[in-house]
Amino acid sequence: MKMRLVLTVCLIAVACATCFAADEDRITRHAGPDADGKTGVTPMNWTLDPAGKQIKVGDFPFGAALSPDGKRLAVTNNGLGLQSISMIDTESLEVVETVLVRRPQSLFMGLAWSADGSRLYASGGGSNLIGVFDTSGEKTKQIAKINVGPTATDAGGKPRSATMYSGGLALSPDGKRLYVAEILNSTVTVIDTETNEVLKDIPVDDNPYTVIFSGDGAKAYVSSWGGGVVTVIDTAKEQAVKSIETGEHPCAMALSTDGARLFVCNANSDTVSVIDTATDEVIHTVSLAPYPDAPFGSIPNACCVSPDGRTLYVANAGNNDVAVISLVDRQWGEQQVKAYDILGIVPTAWFPSAVSIMPDGNKLLVTCAKGLGTGQNADPKMYIGFMYHGIVCAPQIDSAEQLAQYTARAAQLNGFVEGKSVRPTTSTEPSAIPRHVGEPSPIRYVVYIIKENRTYDQVLGDLPQGNGDAELCYFGREVTPNHHALAEEFVLLDNFYVDGSVSYDGHQWSCGAIATDVVEKSWPAQYSRRAPSLGGPIIYPSAGYIWDRCEEHGRETPARTMWAGTSILPAATSATPTCSCASLPSLRRPAKCRTL
Repeated sequence: MKMRLVLTVCLIAVACATCFAADEDRITRHAGPDADGKTGVTPMNWTLDPAGKQIKVGDFPFGAALSPDGKRLAVTNNGLGLQSISMIDTESLEVVETVLVRRPQSLFMGLAWSADGSRLYASGGGSNLIGVFDTSGEKTKQIAKINVGPTATDAGGKPRSATMYSGGLALSPDGKRLYVAEILNSTVTVIDTETNEVLKDIPVDDNPYTVIFSGDGAKAYVSSWGGGVVTVIDTAKEQAVKSIETGEHPCAMALSTDGARLFVCNANSDTVSVIDTATDEVIHTVSLAPYPDAPFGSIPNACCVSPDGRTLYVANAGNNDVAVISLVDRQWGEQQVKAYDILGIVPTAWFPSAVSIMPDGNKLLVTCAKGLGTGQNADPKMYIGFMYHGIVCAPQIDSAEQLAQYTARAAQLNGFVEGKSVRPTTSTEPSAIPRHVGEPSPIRYVVYIIKENRTYDQVLGDLPQGNGDAELCYFGREVTPNHHALAEEFVLLDNFYVDGSVSYDGHQWSCGAIATDVVEKSWPAQYSRRAPSLGGPIIYPSAGYIWDRCEEHGRETPARTMWAGTSILPAATSATPTCSCASLPSLRRPAKCRTL
């Protein structure tokens, strides 16, 4: 069945970064991988045409780490089905080994190699287990599971929290300590790598995402996914000593080659914070917006620095590209650029979640969690959550001219060039869909109806005027006469696709026009019952929700029913209505959510 949202009434004005071309092909084409197996279309109508060779890995790969010698890339696959670590030979660019991790153990995005490449540590997300793998032989073997959960105790015999949710991790420069970010416990777990013993928990700011050591190991920096800060840990004292304010959702981090600067991806602010590690202060902020005044949605969530220290690469999960940023003043092609100027962008597959660079400094290895998309799931019949097959693409950047070609292609694929198109002069005649903000419209009210967990074909596939499949229509006119009447009297959105995959991210798209990095990276673990959900303010988009935008513009939104239970509420029984979240107790209702 085709993944399409049933929207049967006049709709919808929400701010998002998606741009649609007016040509017939982009209006009628279907989302999913193309027949060539190398390109695809997202539900947002963006084309996927990743640069470089494509390497297929597992589903939902959220993390990757290059071995110290640069010969292997470990990729952690964190989807709903079997979870695994894919080992890629960086010379042949082939997966040479797949290491399965079975329940009750699980994986998340954290990976760390020992300095000699003989050990690999992998975070376990909600399983509260850190996997230790021997990578010195021909085959990778798991040799230990470090329990950081409620059945473990620290070195002093103190029982530990039941809600850890292990995220990113890092080894100290001397290899004696492993620091693990515990997302739900808001601590960093310290582990002795000789004994695999949990030594202690260091309290840090809210929802730590990952950790990175300074070059000398005297400090550790912890990005606070939910706190909007980077916590500084004095490793000698093993305690937090400072919080550095960044943008929203600071996540992945990278150090400059000389250790003088720390680069922090702020996924919910579309920026990178540059921190001076001598003073531990932010000295610069780089915007990753694709064009001036662009809406929130780039979602920078991974980064790495070139071996020569002159370039920063940032994976923009929302734009399906990697931004190339100069870290020095220099001549670039025919232009003189300054430090922190964006040199260009490289097109990738859907939702790039990790980026590494080869020791030669030319070839990138970009891990993309959603690959080329899913397409329909009627033949074979399969739950949509199992259909996201990740890929690693390997673009080579040899020159300024080549990067310019990548940049032009990425802008075209994402529709960014359309914002510069010539538009007609502002009109004073009312139009149902004004071409410019502020122009008059005869529409006084908008009715926004969301039909969850039903595709277009299941309900309206029998309408001959639509681009549907009658064989997939399970709830036709005799079952859904009102849906059919609304579609025939008002508008038939027969090629309107669901931006979200499941309820968890779908509600975010429906109400906020985007799902944040937290939502995208946490729902597979929740839906596979490997971890609890992440809820509350940490999942909110920085631009807020549709009712926030309405209130900002003085528009009333009198009836709001979202994530509601099955009980029927009597009409107008309360002047101060409340929100019922009984059907999805793991979700937290947004601020100001109301129902009538």
